[in-house]
Amino acid sequence: MSAACRVGAMCGASAHADALGRYGDALGMVFQITDDLIDFTEASETTGKPSGLDLREHKVTLPLIAALRSMTAPERARAAALFDTPEPDDDDVAEVAEIVVARGGLDYARSCAAEYAERARSALVDLPSTPARDALGAAILYVMERHA
Repeated sequence: MSAACRVGAMCGASAHADALGRYGDALGMVFQITDDLIDFTEASETTGKPSGLDLREHKVTLPLIAALRSMTAPERARAAALFDTPEPDDDDVAEVAEIVVARGGLDYARSCAAEYAERARSALVDLPSTPARDALGAAILYVMERHA
C-alpha cells in the first residue's frame, strides 16, 4: 500500500510522497489486522471463506500472537497441538479461537488497528484539503469497518 501511494504521488503530488507513503503503510497495516480479525469474527456466509481459515492453515496472526502472551500452559499446548495437526477439524479450530478471544487477542488486535488508523489519519493532516484527501480519509474508515 505504501508503494502504491508513493507511486500515486509521483503523478502530480510529489511533494507529498513521504506523507502518502506513511499513509499507505499505516492503511496496509489496518487492512491486514482487520483481515485477521474478520477470520475470527465473521461467519463463512459473510466472508465467502471458512471461519478460522487462518488457524486451519496454521497462519500465525496478530490476535493469536497477542493471546499467546497470556495463555496458560494447557492453552498453549492446545494451540501447539492444532498447529501440529496437518488438517485440524472444526472443533479444534473453534477451541483455539475461543482461547484467543478469552485471552484478549481480538481486543489487542482491534487496539493496534485503531493506532494504525490514527497514524494514517495523521499522515493526511498536512495534505491540501481536497476531495482526494477526503477520499483517502474515508478509506481508513471503510477498511476499519469492512466485514468481507
